[in-house]
Amino acid sequence: MTYRAPLRDLAFALHAVADIDQVAATGAFPDYDADLMGAVLEAAGQFSEGVLAPLNRIG
Repeated sequence: MTYRAPLRDLAFALHAVADIDQVAATGAFPDYDADLMGAVLEAAGQFSEGVLAPLNRIG
């Protein structure tokens, strides 16, 4: 079974738990937007699936 990064769960945690939109509205992160966050999560998911997950194989 291959590892699939839980991108939907991570996005939910950032929005519902950490309230990232309110944090971004403070002005501390003027370049933040939902598209950027989606791209960062997607890249992190690809990295974890392609690089980190293979390192965790038994054998």
